[in-house]
Formats: sequence, C-alpha cells, structure tokens
Amino acid sequence: PWRTPLRVFRYEVMRFPKGAFAISLWTEGPGKLELKNVGLIRYDKQPVIFMKQYECRVLEWDVFNNYAGRSCRVPRRWIGTQKGARGEFQYEALRKTEPRAVLGEGFLYGFDYQGQWTGCPGETIQGQGYVEQLGRFSR
Repeated sequence: PWRTPLRVFRYEVMRFPKGAFAISLWTEGPGKLELKNVGLIRYDKQPVIFMKQYECRVLEWDVFNNYAGRSCRVPRRWIGTQKGARGEFQYEALRKTEPRAVLGEGFLYGFDYQGQWTGCPGETIQGQGYVEQLGRFSR
C-alpha cells in the first residue's frame, strides 16, 4: 500500500472531569497536505463520541532547541476545536511544562485548558493534558 510520509504529527490527550477524556489528532504530509484531523470524547463507560474534524490555531509561540540542537517553534497558547455530529468542543490551552525534545524535531509537553462542549450546554470543562508533537509545526 501507498504510504505518505508525515511532515507533522500532533496528538493531544485531555483529562475531563469524572473519568472522561478527549483526544485530538492532526497530521500533515508533504506540501502541508492535511492527512488526518480528527478527535474523540469519551465519558466513563459510555460510547465514544467521534469528532470528524480537529483544528488547532496557535495564538503564541516560543522557540526551543530540538533533539538535534536546531531551533523549532513550539506553541505556548492555542485554541483547539473538535467538531462532530453531536456538537463542538472548543478550548483554549496554555503550555505549562518545559517542552522535552524527542526524536529530532519532536517535543512532549503538558498544558492546562478551559473550554465549552456544546454537547453539554452551559458546562465549562477544564483540566490538564499533554501533547506529542513531531515535525515543524507551522499553524
């Protein structure tokens, strides 16, 4: 099978209250071609809520050296949006840990977030999460 090489890989995991969690995945191939941008939300012992689209819009950047010692931009603050048939989850996140360089141009870091899930009107959701980021993130 044909496999497109990844230029960028971004994976977020967020803890929700009461044993729930959300996951966002965004990948990009050569020429900034979006390959996959999806999410999901799972409440304790309930079926997964699949989100057809994930978008990450970076509001602030910092520069850190990657594993190879080259400067790379790493998001400091961003807005994430997951959209699906059962609603939209939008959150603002702020990086809380120093990025740890891994695998050339990759970084791992923790963040705090606060957002709204339209599938649960009126409820503000906040907590912590972590990011695995590989490649030169440019958004």
